Formats: sequence, structure tokens, C-alpha cells
Amino acid sequence: MLENKVMLVEDDPAVRMITRMALKREGFSVDEFSDGSYALNRLKELKRDTREDYYNAILSDIDMPILDGISLSRQCYDLDLTKAPIILMTGNRHEEVLPKNIVYTLQKPFSLNILSETLRNYSLK
Repeated sequence: MLENKVMLVEDDPAVRMITRMALKREGFSVDEFSDGSYALNRLKELKRDTREDYYNAILSDIDMPILDGISLSRQCYDLDLTKAPIILMTGNRHEEVLPKNIVYTLQKPFSLNILSETLRNYSLK
């Protein structure tokens, strides 16, 4: 596993860029995906290569087209694709039951300090 490696899944290019820059400034290495389906395919590739613990954490927006963050999380859990904790980000209220692999939900907008602290608290060590 790479040290402080985060999978960032966010469909908004501006939010993705700001989040990536903030994470890199805090010492995280970031792989970014614009859609949950791309992220899911990457996790499946890593699982096939027996590198399922490649990421220390997955940071995903909830509301995305094609494959949203909750569906991505459910499939990761159901298919046992990764042990990395999943932290969701949202600007909306969600009432559905969340999969067990979601360890925290960040309410947008959040400070970059909260983002960094959350990742450090919940990432695989």
C-alpha cells in the first residue's frame, strides 16, 4: 500500500481540482475520478492484481450521475473490493441507510482542515 494514497471521486471539475490540490498540500497522493463507475472499474482492476489495499481511503461525492457515491460504496462492500474506509461528501441531505464501509460523511461546504483531519483519522494506517 502506498503511504497516504486517496481515491477522490467527484463529478464537479472545480471541486475535484480544489480538493486534489488541498490533499496534495497536506501530503496525500491522489488518484481522481470524475464518476463512480470509473472508480469502481479501477478498484476491480486492483482487486484482480491482488492490490486491494492500494488506497488508504476513498473520498467520494454522493450525488453524481451514472454511479453515485452510495452505490459505489455498496458495490465496494458487496464485491469486497477494498478495505479502505469510504468518506462521503455531500451538499444535500440523505436519509438512506449507508453501507457499513462508509465511516464518515462530510457536509459541504467543509473546511480544508476538517477534510485533512477526517482523512487522517479514518485512513488505513
